[in-house]
Amino acid sequence: MNLILVLSIISTSFRKKLTAFKNAIEDYIQNDIGGDLDSLPALSMFSLLRNSSLEKIGTDSAYPEDFVTLIERKMLSDYQDLFLKLEQQISNFINNKTLTPMGQS
Repeated sequence: MNLILVLSIISTSFRKKLTAFKNAIEDYIQNDIGGDLDSLPALSMFSLLRNSSLEKIGTDSAYPEDFVTLIERKMLSDYQDLFLKLEQQISNFINNKTLTPMGQS
């Protein structure tokens, strides 16, 4: 199971909202899907903090230099964990597809 859950974008009450998000997912799995949490693989959950420079990308208010600075100074640590997990899952998917004999999936 390759599922990634992202709670975005948190600006206030960070811990409270993250806990509520996790509880809502667990309740959904137990009540609506009928699953046992212990029998499921660990879910990857990430939270992304609000970043005004990222919110402005693609708008007239965007300052490309701000985005470059964020990247150069590695100021997006909460995003980095998510991107690393996505990269890992994409790599695993590509490797699995490469190793699967033709005609099988």
